[in-house]
Amino acid sequence: MFVQHDEYLINTSNINYIKLNENALKVYVYVGPTGEGTGAGMIPLSCEDEAEYEELIAKLTK
Repeated sequence: MFVQHDEYLINTSNINYIKLNENALKVYVYVGPTGEGTGAGMIPLSCEDEAEYEELIAKLTK
């Protein structure tokens, strides 16, 4: 499943894990292979309000 947030279209089957920062309303999505020397990446997603933040988390963890 793909989730769109701002300019990002994220394939949820490629997500390794997410980190949440509720105070800043940010979600950090880690994708790709893990381990030293790999091409893994992190996508920082910002939300305007708590409702958008909760909705994004629900979509990513579905």
